[in-house]
Amino acid sequence: MGKLNAVRCDDDFQQALEDVAKARGWSVPGLFREAARQYIQGDELHRAMVDLEKRQAGSFKALHNEVRRMRSEMRELMTMHELFIKSYYVVLLRAHPTYAGGCEAGGEGSGAGALGEVG
Repeated sequence: MGKLNAVRCDDDFQQALEDVAKARGWSVPGLFREAARQYIQGDELHRAMVDLEKRQAGSFKALHNEVRRMRSEMRELMTMHELFIKSYYVVLLRAHPTYAGGCEAGGEGSGAGALGEVG
């Protein structure tokens, strides 16, 4: 058997312990052993929950970094898209100056109606 441990308590607490032990069919030392086991299991559960929270925090951090990377790449993509559109229209206007509306207003080849606009 293990080491003997003693606990001092007042009469009211001792009576409460004996009542609980009698209600459960245990002895008072058995009640203390069960309480200690439950406390240890609760502590193990607490450690498991802390480990789970740490893993989740790591996962959230990784997701946060991935979203930041994707935002940066999306900004770069949108910048490239804008540059492509601007360069496309510059090439289009140089190749077809009638789209720029360079001729007199209302005449043939002016900008009016050249892009499908109804005036």
